[in-house]
Amino acid sequence: MINSSKSSYCQTKLITEDIKYTFRVISRLVNYNAGTPLPPATSDQTLADDFVQFFYSKVEKIRQGLDASDLHDNTASPDLDRSVPNLGSFKIQTQENVDKVVRSCANKACSLDATPTALLKNSTVLSVVLPTITELVNTSLSTGVFPNELKRALVTPRLKKPGFDMRTFSNYRPVSNIPFISKVIERVVAQQLNSHLTRNGLHDDLQSAYKTGTSTETVILRIKTDVEAVLDEGDAMLLVLLDLSAAFN
Repeated sequence: MINSSKSSYCQTKLITEDIKYTFRVISRLVNYNAGTPLPPATSDQTLADDFVQFFYSKVEKIRQGLDASDLHDNTASPDLDRSVPNLGSFKIQTQENVDKVVRSCANKACSLDATPTALLKNSTVLSVVLPTITELVNTSLSTGVFPNELKRALVTPRLKKPGFDMRTFSNYRPVSNIPFISKVIERVVAQQLNSHLTRNGLHDDLQSAYKTGTSTETVILRIKTDVEAVLDEGDAMLLVLLDLSAAFN
């Protein structure tokens, strides 16, 4: 009966036109209880401390490299022949706007949350806590302060690629799971920031990430087209790929 119920449940989940959702369901089924491969250690505490020290020192090296360069003396600005209004402040949100943001978030949970995300998004529960969530969001937007308590995250080391040496810390990347309210504030800010960039034409035409309608697929198609055009002319092409180290959130 249990196996039959599980099978029926999974089949129901797979009946969707959302390809990304389908792959997430399949991934959970294939990797069920697979766990996270971690380096050998004398204790969990020792391993956690070693990972913290490694990630911390990696960020410190990047900061020191930036401080030693001339990057901080330059002001990045778009190459435009027109003036662009500054985004001087964020707009205060109505409860209706925050409600839409909350409902659009995934049901992913974090143990730092007092309430499971799925329960929080329940209409009855949300109607009670929505005024408080809206107040938190608007206070953060108006003061320009992201509460320290909401900056806390559960960091999980993930092997960058299956088959990598588990004993080498540099083969791991940190995945941070933050509280749900943090995600709501982030999404509200991202919407306003992206709206400002789009409205004022500040996105680069060739940008293929963090922009609606683009992805890694569009950049590959663009490069493929450029390469073919050059080769058709009988010319040679040099492709330079720059790998930025440790692009942390």
